[in-house]
Amino acid sequence: MVQDRDATDPGPAAMPLWRLLNTPRSFDPRTARIAIGILSTICTTDAILRYDPRHPEFFWIRCGIAAWGIPGIYRMPRMSFPQLRAYALSVAFVLQISVGWITASVGYDAAELALSSACVFVGMIFLQTGADVLIEIALVAGTQTALFERMPPASVTAGSVAINIAAAVCAGTATALILIGYRARLEESLRWWRDACERERAARRHKSEFLSTMSHELRSPLHVIIGYTDLLRDELQGALAQPLERIRMSALDLLQLVDHTLQASRLEAGKLALCIADVDVPRLFDDLVENVASLPEAKRAIPVRWHVPVDLPVVRLDRLKLQEIVQNLVSNALKYTETGCVTVDVAMEGRCLRIDVRDTGPGIPPESVERIFGMFERVDETLANRPAGVGLGLYIVHGLVALMDGRIAVQSVVGRGSCFTVWIPAQAAVTSQAA
Repeated sequence: MVQDRDATDPGPAAMPLWRLLNTPRSFDPRTARIAIGILSTICTTDAILRYDPRHPEFFWIRCGIAAWGIPGIYRMPRMSFPQLRAYALSVAFVLQISVGWITASVGYDAAELALSSACVFVGMIFLQTGADVLIEIALVAGTQTALFERMPPASVTAGSVAINIAAAVCAGTATALILIGYRARLEESLRWWRDACERERAARRHKSEFLSTMSHELRSPLHVIIGYTDLLRDELQGALAQPLERIRMSALDLLQLVDHTLQASRLEAGKLALCIADVDVPRLFDDLVENVASLPEAKRAIPVRWHVPVDLPVVRLDRLKLQEIVQNLVSNALKYTETGCVTVDVAMEGRCLRIDVRDTGPGIPPESVERIFGMFERVDETLANRPAGVGLGLYIVHGLVALMDGRIAVQSVVGRGSCFTVWIPAQAAVTSQAA
């Protein structure tokens, strides 16, 4: 979740409108280059298709506008904001004066007034700040007045041209100011949200670093406690055996919690990488049988039935990640199974290794299935005998499965148990194919 805004932060909506309209901002050169490219193409096509021998100057005017857009197409990504403003002003001015007024007022009929208005209107869109709009209006008004004096309209009345151009300038000015203001307000909002997201990422990074450091620091004393407890348990018998076993089991529980916290912090920070190697699947599960037997959850005498075909091929995948996935699923099943058993089925399904872990526990309500893979999520608040743990096991399983490009599914019936199915892509090793 993004952090709350500081009370001293004015936020994106606190900037005055005029300052907002004239604040230097970033721009998307791709969009601007596309717009200039379309303009140049239209002017070039218009110059060729609408060539008029009576007015050859129109041909050169349109070609000049197209040529004026070419430098912008190549130079715009490297322009500074002042350079971009100057170029936008020049493009808008040349478009409005050259195409807009001359073609509409010298020799053409009244139908060209619509083109004149459109060119004046579109020219405003290239402006970058509110000050640019005012400068453009002054330049257009002065130049239009001079053209009226030196080149009066030939086919239409001067009043019609003036009204159309004035209306287009007003509409273009309003549109340009709205677009500039909206764009500036949007960029201010985006800038604040980017800063907030960066603060959130920094907080998450610091949290992950703290969890990783603390987990490393806790592992060493826990291993010492477990080691000395084993020594004392071997040496001392009688009344002290049961308390030492409780100490050992509690230390193992805490060590498992520390390992889960460390793995979860690595997953969240994206610091886990795959180590692909040839894996003998039956031998891997033989090792898992011994690992699961040493888990604290296995001391409750719930049987685990392993169905692993001995003819499974040697495949290429990350052995440690797969081992951790299965061990976490079996450990989770053992925690929630009071009676019955836990069953593990392994098989090749196409190009994937399929693993099913079934239990006869209380099951998962349908409304809770979607959130069980979240960090610190648990659905056992209503259970009388709540198992130990903080809700990291399934989060780690989901993260490791995604890291290995696999998928996981859950089927559960309340009161009857759950089945977790994992598919892990497993390419057959070259040695097994040769055999």
